[in-house]
Amino acid sequence: MHMRFLLKAHMHIVFMITMMIISACTQRPKADFTKVKLNRWYSGMIDQKNIFLQFTSSDYNSASGMAFSDENMAEVELGKVRINAKSFEVNLKGLNFSHEGKWTIKSENLIFDNDNGKDKSVFKLQPAYSIPDYKVRYTKALFDTVLRREVTYGKAPGFYQSKPIPDINPATYPYIISEVLGEIKNNLFAE
Repeated sequence: MHMRFLLKAHMHIVFMITMMIISACTQRPKADFTKVKLNRWYSGMIDQKNIFLQFTSSDYNSASGMAFSDENMAEVELGKVRINAKSFEVNLKGLNFSHEGKWTIKSENLIFDNDNGKDKSVFKLQPAYSIPDYKVRYTKALFDTVLRREVTYGKAPGFYQSKPIPDINPATYPYIISEVLGEIKNNLFAE
């Protein structure tokens, strides 16, 4: 009887160790958010929305930064994004969502597997670029004074430097056009 008990206890221990090994092998490693590239844009889709993410801080367990949704608008408003091993939160003006799931972080991609098992979002690292800094180039005048002068380009017969019109208004256009056509006709058929 004692032997039978030891045999059962031994089998129970072997079974428990086997289950622990199997469960350890099937668990995915926890995402290391220090691998997220900071101050670079990632783009992807979630909930049929194009989302752009840029992370400004990260540690082993999470990353946070700014985000915007591309709705084909000339201007976008930045919001906030926070991701961790179990969730994905975006807070934008008019679009807030939070999803439970798991992250996989690769060198060029962030992959989010939603807990529903159906949805997978891949956020691809975008090429590095920076917005040019024009400082005051387009906000202040480059010169104190502007000098305007009329320059004559060529004096070939039939070449129009200018056509003096005393009164330019919509009523004089037919007159101007007929004069110009007459002068073109004279130039084309002149010997």
